[in-house]
Amino acid sequence: MLKSDFPERVKARVYLAARGALRGRRLCLLCPRPGFATRVHVPVEALRLADPVLDHVRVYWLCVKCAELEPEDPQIVEALQGTAKPQGKRQGEGKEAEAQRYEQGTTP
Repeated sequence: MLKSDFPERVKARVYLAARGALRGRRLCLLCPRPGFATRVHVPVEALRLADPVLDHVRVYWLCVKCAELEPEDPQIVEALQGTAKPQGKRQGEGKEAEAQRYEQGTTP
């Protein structure tokens, strides 16, 4: 991607994301497990030649199991768009509590 013919602003943002300068929470995007693999999401709007929108270029983590999924997998796409249903989450519980339950071996 960095050697391609995209605008310099896009390449700079992707480079920063890949080097860890744009940070996200180190929990899996899809489940409450700790993050293992880092990926960078670059939406189509960021690839426009005229006025690219870089706000939604983001870094996300996946656990060992979820890292086997392709980036175009519907679960990942829904989670990045914010339309995914939380998995393994008890009502009123945040991701930190889910991760703590996972570490203690008490996940559903």
